[in-house]
Amino acid sequence: MVMRTVIALATVLTAASSMHESARAQGATEISGAARAIDGGTLEFDRPEGPLRVRLTGVSAPPADADPYGAWAQMALDQLIDGREVTCTGIAEDGEALCTTPSVGDLSNWIIVNGFAAPAPGSEGDGYARAARSARNAKRGIWGQ
Repeated sequence: MVMRTVIALATVLTAASSMHESARAQGATEISGAARAIDGGTLEFDRPEGPLRVRLTGVSAPPADADPYGAWAQMALDQLIDGREVTCTGIAEDGEALCTTPSVGDLSNWIIVNGFAAPAPGSEGDGYARAARSARNAKRGIWGQ
């Protein structure tokens, strides 16, 4: 029950964060560099023309202020990418993209398999759903309750 509430709240707030001008709307289809985690499913890159937010593809993460899970997800992602080059490719109209680092690979998979977020609705049967099952079975992160 708690997890469903967290996912529903995350979905609403993720949609609200899309109100910021998306990366695609700013003319970006790919971006690389240093980033910081806004929450467990959103990165922000500093650029001369202003900050650029990119949502991790296939992720439904609790907002950073959803205690304790949202804060854990944001801190975990932020620590993971700290000092690493992050590349986000295939940025969609809504600002969603596949984001990777050389040492970790797919950040969406990492955040889900470690139990800090769930797959976005509609991703049943894909690799992110398998990552979530692994996290649930191991009772990692949000699945530990």
